[in-house]
Amino acid sequence: MLSKKIFDDGLEEIEIAFNGFTMTKQRADIWYKYSKHMEDGMWEKKIANCIKGCRKVPTLADILDIKGYYFDSTINSGNKYYEPDGENYEYKPIPKELKEKIKQIAKGIK
Repeated sequence: MLSKKIFDDGLEEIEIAFNGFTMTKQRADIWYKYSKHMEDGMWEKKIANCIKGCRKVPTLADILDIKGYYFDSTINSGNKYYEPDGENYEYKPIPKELKEKIKQIAKGIK
């Protein structure tokens, strides 16, 4: 479970990195509710990936990156990603087709 300190540290980094991002107590409570299923290290990776990859002020969806748009965190964590399963999230292998699409997109970006 995500520690509140690691969560808060990540939000502070986002606030510093993105001009115009302001976190309120109420918003932080909601964000934590939907993020606390993660381990500390995964949250830190997702914050770092968002800072490196988000091109706008991020939403919680950008940081959680369930769809894998900012794939650095999933590729570097054993080729697995979080997938929603009801109210829980579990690690699932990245499908082969998706890996190929990621490679194609990465080629186009370079």
